[in-house]
Amino acid sequence: MVNKKNYSLFTATAGSHCTGITLITLIIAIILLLILAGVTLHFTLGENGILKNAEIAGNKYKEEEQKEKNALDEMYSKILVADGSKVTLTMEQLDEYIDRRIEEKSANKANIIATSSKTYETNSTSDGTKIDFENATGDIKNKFILENGNIKIGAGVKRVLVTGFINAKSNEVNRGLQMFIFKNNDEMISTDFTRAYIINAICNLSTQSVIINVKEGDYVKVVVNPWNGEGTFSNCNLMLYEL
Repeated sequence: MVNKKNYSLFTATAGSHCTGITLITLIIAIILLLILAGVTLHFTLGENGILKNAEIAGNKYKEEEQKEKNALDEMYSKILVADGSKVTLTMEQLDEYIDRRIEEKSANKANIIATSSKTYETNSTSDGTKIDFENATGDIKNKFILENGNIKIGAGVKRVLVTGFINAKSNEVNRGLQMFIFKNNDEMISTDFTRAYIINAICNLSTQSVIINVKEGDYVKVVVNPWNGEGTFSNCNLMLYEL
């Protein structure tokens, strides 16, 4: 009996001792979790926390992006395209710059389409025929003047794109006709040639489009060398576009 009682007391004491260690461990674990939770919240939501730093970084990125855009705008506003200038741009920046320059320049550029309603007759003995333009349309802006059947260059124009067009008919097969565009009297700037393979068929003839330098007082005219035989040409057009 004595041994049994002692055994029971030993067992109870041992059981009580084990239970005490488990509760202390649980309390310590809870305390540690609370501490970790507090630290986590501090680093996440605190003044210098992750979310705050992320917000600051996002705002700084937007500020730097805007600064870069402003710098590009300033560069575009000051950039000059001239002999000897060297500018390094990406293809995207170059495309954007070109588009802006085109928009800016196009707003103030002039153009003219001079026409003649006359039908010109030619034969194998006639010399080159000068076309006398009678009418002018387009956004001229007082930069182009129709004078003596030619287009005269006005003030402020430095470069132009030039092209011409006529309709021609030959009374004979396999005859040729050539169209010339001149600056002033003797500077030939563009030409083209057509040949008739069918009698009285309309041949459309247009010169090559060219870009030339001009100054105030220059003029542009058109001369047609006739068919090597009888024929006509009409619907004459001369077009200039300021660049």
